[in-house]
Amino acid sequence: MIGDTLTVTYNSVAKVLNKIIPTAGVAAEYMFRDANEEYRVRIRHTTETAKAGQPIYERHQIDLIRTVFATLTTPERVYQAYTVIRLQKGSDPDQAEMLTSSLCAMESAVFIDKIVGWQA
Repeated sequence: MIGDTLTVTYNSVAKVLNKIIPTAGVAAEYMFRDANEEYRVRIRHTTETAKAGQPIYERHQIDLIRTVFATLTTPERVYQAYTVIRLQKGSDPDQAEMLTSSLCAMESAVFIDKIVGWQA
């Protein structure tokens, strides 16, 4: 079990998200909200439908959504980042852990700026 709270650090400020009742299709959901913004983490687990001659895959998705509420002068803005961890059923979960950690380490601020700047 992950727990009843998650901490998300955004711009060097820790936000403690409390576990809430998840929406349909979501295994767990966490939320923090104040007068200016909201953070949500959604966790989903699924098994892909088996295809003839192909191995069965499981998928684990983690979404982080930040909503900045509208003011008199600015519209509401929603930002989302997510990770999907996909592995063959019965394979070594440590391999998925190492690959996901490698991807996270690669995603520096400079790299993300280039990606959202449409560079390839």
